[in-house]
Amino acid sequence: MADGHAAIELPPHLSALQFDELARECWKKGDWGGPRIEIKDNADRGWIEYMLKPWQKSGLEDWSDCIDWESLHNPIADT
Repeated sequence: MADGHAAIELPPHLSALQFDELARECWKKGDWGGPRIEIKDNADRGWIEYMLKPWQKSGLEDWSDCIDWESLHNPIADT
């Protein structure tokens, strides 16, 4: 299984601890979810550029093909 990366802004209505717990719960529900998850705050420009590295995206038709849409989960939308 390949590593997946994400940059997610902390929602204003959640504490860092609440977000950590929710992210771990949601990660397990996705197709790419596994036992390993590492959450860090304050992603810098270098990290964002690494995640969007174009040399690994050249075979895709569009940038949105980099997103695993089937694993997208918005717990607020479920209410």
